[in-house]
This record gives sequence, structure tokens and C-alpha cells, in this order.
Amino acid sequence: MADEQYQDWLTKSVALYRRMPQDLREDLLKMIPEFIRKVKWVGQEGQHVTEEIKVCIAAEACIPLLRLKGGLDIYRRMELVEVFPEDLAKVSGPGVAGDA
Repeated sequence: MADEQYQDWLTKSVALYRRMPQDLREDLLKMIPEFIRKVKWVGQEGQHVTEEIKVCIAAEACIPLLRLKGGLDIYRRMELVEVFPEDLAKVSGPGVAGDA
């Protein structure tokens, strides 16, 4: 069930996920829950951190690690993800491949 919900959120919100081959999508879906568990999530300036927000941020963080030796171990010192309410796309304009 979570995978289906994750796929819906990622298809809607993560541009690179939409362009990714199926085998990479499967690897990403395995990494996301581990990343989410690994860090503390803190909303700033009144931002409520939903599961959808966590999944999309985790995906953007994990995509560069796909196929890299060590995987999530690269983030071994990361303890905290702070989420702000401001939409960075509005501040900086649309990116070529997404908003990461």
C-alpha cells in the first residue's frame, strides 16, 4: 500500500522520478523508508511535515545515490531535515529536472 501511495506522490511531485527507468524506481522506493527513519524531521515557521513531504524530500535526497557504492551511508552524519513552508521554485524559478 505504501509503495502505491509513494509512487503517486513521486509521480506528481518529483520530475526525475517520472523520467526514471523502472529498475531505478524500484531501488529508490527501497531507499526512501530507510532515509525517512534515519533522520529527525522538523517543520520550521509553522510548517507541518506530512508523510508526503517526507517521501518527496527523501526521494530528492536519494536519487543522486542510486547505483553509488555505499548508498545511504553517504548521509551517515545527517541527523536532521528542516522543512520550511516557502516554495523554493517560486523563489528561484523552475529547474530543468525538478526542484531539488
